[in-house]
Amino acid sequence: MTGSRDPSREHRPTPEPPGSRAAVPVPPAAVPPPEPGTGGLLRPHVPAFVAVVVSQVIGAVAGLAPLLAVVEVGRVLLSPGPVDADRVRIAVLAGVAGLFVRLLLTGASSGLGHVLDGRVQLSLRRRLADRLGRVPLGWLSTRRTGELAKVVGEDVSAVHPFIAHAPGDLAAAFVVPAVSLAYLLTVDWRLTLITLIPVALALGLGYDLALWRAYRGVPLS
Repeated sequence: MTGSRDPSREHRPTPEPPGSRAAVPVPPAAVPPPEPGTGGLLRPHVPAFVAVVVSQVIGAVAGLAPLLAVVEVGRVLLSPGPVDADRVRIAVLAGVAGLFVRLLLTGASSGLGHVLDGRVQLSLRRRLADRLGRVPLGWLSTRRTGELAKVVGEDVSAVHPFIAHAPGDLAAAFVVPAVSLAYLLTVDWRLTLITLIPVALALGLGYDLALWRAYRGVPLS
């Protein structure tokens, strides 16, 4: 029929010359996140570390209560006049309560520290196992099985003293002498300063000895 149109010729796309279409951006390959360091390993356990340190410090300070109770009882018994039985009773009860609090909190701190140590070691072993599962087989073939077992087993277990014991013990080692010194200053500050003289001498001699050992054998020129 005259005037009819061919449907196959309609809506036919016009070919584009080469290079006229913009290149479709290719998304970059996913980059694996970097492995977290020691801070990332310990950060989830910070509240547990705080609980260990606080329990140990309070328990260690409470352990001074029996000693202070003995001092208070001695003051009452050696003071002139009749003995104040109520004051003696309060001092004894305070000393017993302090001893009980010390045993309770130091035991809780030790138990919580060991639980925390187990969790940290488990996280570290899982991270090591995940890393070893992604290394090339050629690298594994050059290592002995005992060497890898030592890294995952013995080397990880070596962090036990630093996780389970060191935080609480170090905090108590600084806080207890500070509290004792504060109490002695309230009793007699002059006598307290006299008792600090041997401590200052010991620290000075220890520092000099450390310097002598560090520079021994090194020429002075």
